[in-house]
Amino acid sequence: MAEPPRCGVSGVQADLPPLFTRTVDGRPVDFVQPADTEQPVWYAYEAGQPLGAVHADVLDGATAWVVEMTSARHEDLEEAVRALRRSDPAGPGRNR
Repeated sequence: MAEPPRCGVSGVQADLPPLFTRTVDGRPVDFVQPADTEQPVWYAYEAGQPLGAVHADVLDGATAWVVEMTSARHEDLEEAVRALRRSDPAGPGRNR
């Protein structure tokens, strides 16, 4: 899958398709938006294993990525994925 365009300050929903892959730290992460929602939320999977959900949020004109489990805000999607990896109970060094 090709890399989707980077999210800008507005139009997050329009910029990202419901299914896309982003490479984070050299590893592909698949993002899936549930078909039954129009909200800007995607579930992240790495090597077929779920990492968690993130959603895009625009506050004061800036887009942030929020990790659903912790409500932690991140400036970009890559940082949100790293936070999801850190919150993984199996730890960052597990075999995938």
